[in-house]
Amino acid sequence: MPFRFRSVLRFRNTIGKVNAVVSFTELAIRLLQKQYVSETDGEQFLRRISTELDVFVTHVPLELLGTRTSQLHTVSMVQHFESFLTELKREHPTHATWPAKSEEEPLLNYVLRNVTGQDSGWDADTEIELDLLNYYRLARNRFLHASDDKPTKAKDLKKRSKAHPTLAKLNAPNIYTELSFDDCVACARCALLIAMKMCEYGRPSDEQIAEMLFQLEKGGQLNLKGLRKVLDAEERRRKKAQKLLSSTYGMTASDSEGVVDYIMERLLAQRAEHPPS
Repeated sequence: MPFRFRSVLRFRNTIGKVNAVVSFTELAIRLLQKQYVSETDGEQFLRRISTELDVFVTHVPLELLGTRTSQLHTVSMVQHFESFLTELKREHPTHATWPAKSEEEPLLNYVLRNVTGQDSGWDADTEIELDLLNYYRLARNRFLHASDDKPTKAKDLKKRSKAHPTLAKLNAPNIYTELSFDDCVACARCALLIAMKMCEYGRPSDEQIAEMLFQLEKGGQLNLKGLRKVLDAEERRRKKAQKLLSSTYGMTASDSEGVVDYIMERLLAQRAEHPPS
């Protein structure tokens, strides 16, 4: 696997957990709806299971339950994604040189531009991923802040999504008052795809990745002591360094060759400056 920011690896894990909760909740809602419809007296059914499960419920607007839950899940997904973007900014080796973000600029646009050095000219698939993430961000704002910002029409985005290889089979996006399980899936997929593309299009140089490791050690998040012990055994030190880069950044041996060279150069220089007593 090519280089992945640590924040991206953590975000991928988060996406997996959130998707599991979203899927389980959708299953529970569909089961409840199915049971409700099959009962002769739906209201009596709700009262009975309310008593059995010790959860006081007198009425559930089943026609709105799925939509309202999907709105909540969409809010959660967007919040997780923006937390990831903030974490990625802190992790990026050039973050100290980034200009301040204007209040009007979405966090996604700001981070993407500074990580990749590009703010336009994306391929069609990436464009729809970005537009969908912006659409769901505005849905989040409407849910949390009663925002009046009008996103691109769902119908236009849905038509474009049919040409996307991983979104084509989803019935999404939908208008805010009809958000569904497929919207949650679409939002999660786009978030992960864009996160991965930031690694691809914004991969730091080999030297920067090596420096990121030393910064992790400086911050107490990593220990390079094992590498320092095998500096005189070239084959062993390269294997150790490659294993470290694999566990830290998901890098394959072939992708990490140049980074290993910079790490070894730095460690040998440190030893020359401060030889062991």
